[in-house]
Amino acid sequence: MRLQRLVVLVSALMICSGCGSFQKNIVYNSVDRAVVSNTPAFFMDRQGDLYPPSHIEIDREDFLSSNDGLNERSLTVATLRAYYQRQFEKEGESWVALLEATGVTSSGAFDQDWDRIQNVLRNRVLDYFNVPVGQEVVLVIHGFNNDHGKANTWMGEFDSEVKRRRPDARVVRMYWDGLRGNSMGIGIWGEAQFNSPRVGQSLRRILNQVDSGTKLRIFTHSLGGSVVANALGNGGAAYDGFDDSRNAVVKERAGAMVGDWRIPRDLTDLRVAMLVPAQPPNAFNDYRLVTGGRQQGVIPSRIVVGTSEGDKATSKLILHCGTWKTGNTCMPLRQQKTCLELRQVFDQPGEASRVRLVNFPRPMTWYHDHGVPSYIKDAEEWDELLGQLLEDDPPIPKSTVRFCPPAVS
Repeated sequence: MRLQRLVVLVSALMICSGCGSFQKNIVYNSVDRAVVSNTPAFFMDRQGDLYPPSHIEIDREDFLSSNDGLNERSLTVATLRAYYQRQFEKEGESWVALLEATGVTSSGAFDQDWDRIQNVLRNRVLDYFNVPVGQEVVLVIHGFNNDHGKANTWMGEFDSEVKRRRPDARVVRMYWDGLRGNSMGIGIWGEAQFNSPRVGQSLRRILNQVDSGTKLRIFTHSLGGSVVANALGNGGAAYDGFDDSRNAVVKERAGAMVGDWRIPRDLTDLRVAMLVPAQPPNAFNDYRLVTGGRQQGVIPSRIVVGTSEGDKATSKLILHCGTWKTGNTCMPLRQQKTCLELRQVFDQPGEASRVRLVNFPRPMTWYHDHGVPSYIKDAEEWDELLGQLLEDDPPIPKSTVRFCPPAVS
């Protein structure tokens, strides 16, 4: 009876994705942005709009208010566009400062001015990806349930480790609103997964302007895997919420081949590594959809998954990783299924498999803490994961041989 009550309680909490007491939007204030002002880094809100330079403060209370009086998934809560629209309407100092910082002269029409401001900020981010020929760019994306302090701590350690292996590499940090709550992430899965496709598609607008020959390496943690799935192609297979009326625009953009939201198919030297990605094994399956003879997704030269059967967050403890209303997070837990699904999408006829898997062991406590610092402590597997991302010809991981079916011929 106690076990049944516990199951009901945990299920109710995880399903309650809109309960304000369990989830909070992340606001990147001036101090947060200033901390990494000397580091290649950029910040996005839950809609994927870019934050202003660090000297421009954001009024937290106003930022978290709503234009339409709605809560939960209102498209005006915790968005920069809505916040600055209110500033524009009252000619607030923050709006004037943003215009000055971006060199935009107001046209008197907010939507037009906002698009111009975002274009300026986007071009500044693009400068981070402009490196000499042969130099690597490593883009690192955190997951859900991370505030700036938590993400910044492990990102700094990650940066140092990359520089140790690749002294000339440029590490670019991406911060976004993956929400935060309690240590287990109970009650925020649904909202965070509502944000990640929007953020991913906005990241796409940057990546589709990166030089095609750039040696781009992308490392993600947790729900950052969903961000990159939507940035590199049609991530709709992982998220049935695309059919929600509020997601009509997101669904329309998902497989775009032309225009500002086009899939960055020109990237020719791309590797992706995802540590315990909080998404289902079939997250990339819609990449196989074809428009005009072209697949709706980028095919990396190597895609690596760091798995862990005991991961505390993606396993959902006593619940199933695919429990209804909590978001399917089975990719790091179902190794064989994950390999099969990814190989069907990414492997090419007559070539060696592009899919690699590195499995992190269960700790003595049975459940593995979800945070990156806990996985860094698994030194052998951590070293192997980074090697698969950064090295040109690393050996096939033992986990890949153990869990993956024969490569597609």
